[in-house]
Amino acid sequence: MSNPAAKVKLPRKVKYRANFYTKGELNDLCKALTGTKLEVPVILAGWFGLSRGEVIGLRWDAICYEAETLSVTGTVTNKGSGKPAENEVYRPKEAKRESRIRSFPLSEQQIRYLKSIQQKQAENRLLAGNSYNTEYLDFVCVDKMGDRLHLDYVTASFPDTLKKLGLRSIRFHDLRHTNISLLLEKGHNMKDLQAWAGHAQLSTTADTYSHIQAKAKQKLTNSMSDILCVNC
Repeated sequence: MSNPAAKVKLPRKVKYRANFYTKGELNDLCKALTGTKLEVPVILAGWFGLSRGEVIGLRWDAICYEAETLSVTGTVTNKGSGKPAENEVYRPKEAKRESRIRSFPLSEQQIRYLKSIQQKQAENRLLAGNSYNTEYLDFVCVDKMGDRLHLDYVTASFPDTLKKLGLRSIRFHDLRHTNISLLLEKGHNMKDLQAWAGHAQLSTTADTYSHIQAKAKQKLTNSMSDILCVNC
């Protein structure tokens, strides 16, 4: 007996094409967000290509000023049956996702910035006194009262903020794509960026940023055409 379902053609999954910011757009965004709740998450995502959960889950003990490194060892997720904010929980990175457990060397500029954020949090704690939430002292992304930023707040407020600032609309996750695409355009190789992004497979990196590869190949073609001139 034949199976009628075998004749059904499944719809092709439409591949999402990430929306990247240029270097100028990224710098304009970070300057415009100075002093706001989104400043730190956006700068961290822009600098290191971190996901939303990795940014919100970043802890101070994962930053070593002596070794000049920042490590991604955990994430915040909100999976569950309740309201998103109620489900939020910090989870250490699992061994089965070792590729996402990674470290970044820090520049002098980045160390100065992180130290300034840490100092500002200490000042806010003194000003707020007993009203300051001490539950999240270990976390980098907290507001003036010590509350850790919620995932949904970042997701929802980011596009609204871009609209108010008159900046081109992208998703928060596109900051991760922006980081990696700008590094590719700078000439860094795909294998290095696989480790930087925490992709388990090189094919994931290559597939996601194939358009950048195409631009790089065009530059190679143009260079070779300049080197070898043929009269025709």
